[in-house]
Amino acid sequence: MQQQPLIYERRPREGRPVWPHFFDELPFPAGCAILVLAYGLLAVLFFASSHIVYAHLERPIISYVYGSQAYSSGLRIVGRNGILSDGRRLPIGWNGARAIGSFVLSMPVWLSYVAVLAFFGLLPPDRIQKQWEARRSSSENE
Repeated sequence: MQQQPLIYERRPREGRPVWPHFFDELPFPAGCAILVLAYGLLAVLFFASSHIVYAHLERPIISYVYGSQAYSSGLRIVGRNGILSDGRRLPIGWNGARAIGSFVLSMPVWLSYVAVLAFFGLLPPDRIQKQWEARRSSSENE
């Protein structure tokens, strides 16, 4: 069985312009650098947005658990494990809810970035992925 080379021809979709064209004409090192930068920024964006949302979830959690006056009187979460500024701990589950909530609430930010990467064609196209899977399954069968 003859294997086809992994070549991706950019074809315009209906109603969408093919932009930018310079991604197709870049030399190999520059194209790799752009992909490394794009995926590296995805990791930075994920952790930064999660951290920002994690910090902002402190007020609603303290206000819900201890009342709205507790936060305005200076009660803060100071430890990683839910230790409060007055020495108490958050009730069981609230620190986990804060972590899961920060992940869920930061999802629109980094999923939007992934959509931008897909628009610019920086995500692996389906055709290349199918060829890669076909090569892997043929090498496993041999």
